[in-house]
Amino acid sequence: MAIFPFRVNFQINNPFPHKETELPILLQDATIFLSKLLFQYDFIDSSILNEKFKEYNEGLTELQARIQIQQLCSEQMYSYFLVGETYFYSRQIIKLKQVIFSCKTMQKLYSIQSTTNYDNLQKTLKHNLLKIIPFLPENIFYKKWNSKFSQQKKIFVLVDGSGSMETLFPVLKNALNPEIMNIYKIQKNHFISINNINELNGSGELSTKDLLYALNLIKKELLPFESELWIFFDSFDDNSRSIKELGILLKEISNQGIKIKIFQTYKLEPFIWVELENFKNFENMELIPINICSYLWIC
Repeated sequence: MAIFPFRVNFQINNPFPHKETELPILLQDATIFLSKLLFQYDFIDSSILNEKFKEYNEGLTELQARIQIQQLCSEQMYSYFLVGETYFYSRQIIKLKQVIFSCKTMQKLYSIQSTTNYDNLQKTLKHNLLKIIPFLPENIFYKKWNSKFSQQKKIFVLVDGSGSMETLFPVLKNALNPEIMNIYKIQKNHFISINNINELNGSGELSTKDLLYALNLIKKELLPFESELWIFFDSFDDNSRSIKELGILLKEISNQGIKIKIFQTYKLEPFIWVELENFKNFENMELIPINICSYLWIC
């Protein structure tokens, strides 16, 4: 992964100890330092990157990165890159934006914007990195999930098998292991057991009803107070009745002492995640936001 110097814009006289011309690379180095503490990626050394792309040492905006993505990815030095923008309106109002791009798909993956102050700038930077970086395929952290579970296969995983999950499938192939988990791919009106992780692919469209169908089948296999149920699904529709039925069914399962984890997926609509938030008060229920603020969802 590459992290470019940040674009810095001052709306006030600079009240800080560093020169404005120093801040793009200082913010770049701070981001690399924090990222190395948080994640097990290979990060391009800033001096190598900045020498290769001298013309961008004053930082890149999201728009510039979109326009120049062919050039930025042409060296094949990295699979992903991050650009940042920082706007200083006052010591107490600093707007921070970070965007992740993929050289594999040649498109923007995730972005996040936050408002912070000078004293909390590093804390906010770290908080944002945790939200937009974690679930990239190369993140070894998620491979460590596998070491937490025994061969008893108490983890049951339901995965949306529609085409909208295409971006997430490579990640799940790294993170999930059929040898120690019961993995099922949801398809239209049925679901199939995954014994080979390479079978995890998708096509077509699904709806909330397909998830309800799969849950009604899988609940017969779950062991009270022993099993865990993980759900990766982004094909929810806006049918309020279906969402209500989903809540009733999830509550029924969780009341049996079965821990449920619903993972936010890349293309899950924000209004659906808001609906799912209503379920987090259920016993044994956990909602895990993976790609918060992607596709301009500002939180």
